[in-house]
Amino acid sequence: MTLVVCCGSLLCFTACQGTGAQAFERGDYGTAFELLKPRATRGQVEAQMLIASMYFNGLGVERDASEAVEWYRRAAKQDFPAAQYALGVLYELGDGVSPDLAQAVEWYRKAAEQDHAGAQCVLGLMYHEGRGVAQDSVEARRWLGLAAEAEVARAQFTLARMYADGVGGDKDPKLALAWLRRAAEQGLAAAEYNLGLMYLQGAGVAQDDAEAAKWFARAAEQGLAVAQVRYGTMLELGRGVTRDLTAAFQWFSMAADAGNETARARRDALRAKLSDAQVKAAEEAAASSEYRRSKG
Repeated sequence: MTLVVCCGSLLCFTACQGTGAQAFERGDYGTAFELLKPRATRGQVEAQMLIASMYFNGLGVERDASEAVEWYRRAAKQDFPAAQYALGVLYELGDGVSPDLAQAVEWYRKAAEQDHAGAQCVLGLMYHEGRGVAQDSVEARRWLGLAAEAEVARAQFTLARMYADGVGGDKDPKLALAWLRRAAEQGLAAAEYNLGLMYLQGAGVAQDDAEAAKWFARAAEQGLAVAQVRYGTMLELGRGVTRDLTAAFQWFSMAADAGNETARARRDALRAKLSDAQVKAAEEAAASSEYRRSKG
């Protein structure tokens, strides 16, 4: 089961005012728990959210996902959308409760109907994929559209693909490009990579190697292995960037280490064109790079 995180930290809430929340903010979780627990017991929803977060993350107390579920449920029953969303996440994960996609959908829907953008995104994805609910591309496009307007990048990216393919409604290449660009501009690596491909191929935009290289570089710097291969290739060929074989070898090495077979082949082929010193420098740079994250 794959959980898609659509907007930030799902299971922490810090809007509660007062000394308990202040203790939480400064990391004094033991004090925060002592001050917040009575308020939560009296029904203060913000305190309930913080207590739930502390149980879920093991802050000031031993981690206890089932207790987290109980406190999120109390807040959710007060129609607090962040709590409803959190319950949806926990039912989807099966963390603290038995996994139950139908229950997850129910809680996501309650939050989505209160304009919780993350819930709208996940609900749209579940309709799109037919997880926990009958597959319905029209409903998927509707919920994803609401989340996309709220600047949820994952929703924007998925909506772009739906407009490009005519899923859930008519094809609209212009809207597809617009939503893809908005997701890319928010830093979603998959969107950056796909926008780079469009510029490389001249698909829906004027062909532009420099723009392609720029977007490949942004995705590569997030650790997306397929983008690292593309950016390495642009560096190797000098397309849209100054030719730099050592840098190309470095990007191929990072992608190869993430398991990308194309990168491994490109790196090995490029090795013969470099001196031993250049190979050593590139390998050391790759090994210490902050961009070694994704297996994608």
